[in-house]
Amino acid sequence: MGVIGKIFKGRQSSDKSNQAEYDSSGKEYEGQKNEGEAAPTQEYVELRLSIHPEEDARTSDMERNQLEQELKDCKSIKKNDINVSGIYAFRTDEGLEVSFFFRNGLERPVMLKETPLAVISKDGKLLARQEFDLTDMGEVEGLSARPWRVHFDPKNVFSENVAPDDWAIIFDIKSKEK
Repeated sequence: MGVIGKIFKGRQSSDKSNQAEYDSSGKEYEGQKNEGEAAPTQEYVELRLSIHPEEDARTSDMERNQLEQELKDCKSIKKNDINVSGIYAFRTDEGLEVSFFFRNGLERPVMLKETPLAVISKDGKLLARQEFDLTDMGEVEGLSARPWRVHFDPKNVFSENVAPDDWAIIFDIKSKEK
């Protein structure tokens, strides 16, 4: 079963209202201005769905429409930013499976290689952390979002349960700085 089929098989919740959106620095969008500082005006961009070329032919119209709706349900992304936005997460015997959109707000393509990711709860508790080789995700066109899936090894998962409405996936910038 391909990435797209697994995304639908594993879906637990489509409610994005409680999943935080983070910018490429790992900071949550809301509430990030300094006290007394006016909020900068930000230009937001709309992203189109970018399905991996190897998955494209196997993706049904229904799956494509569902992914497009999931993408529309994500919070807006700032122009020239990249981030990850969770679709589902659940425990397996092999650790934690997480599906997400890699969202590219740049006007140029992006190719990720070794990328540290973390899963956190709403209150910031670290649930999982691991570095992934995302070269198989391929080049993601500018102003687009690609669905992808990763598996966190059991040793890198720090919580028995990941509630469907209490998690977010982020770039683990702090891990990369060490």
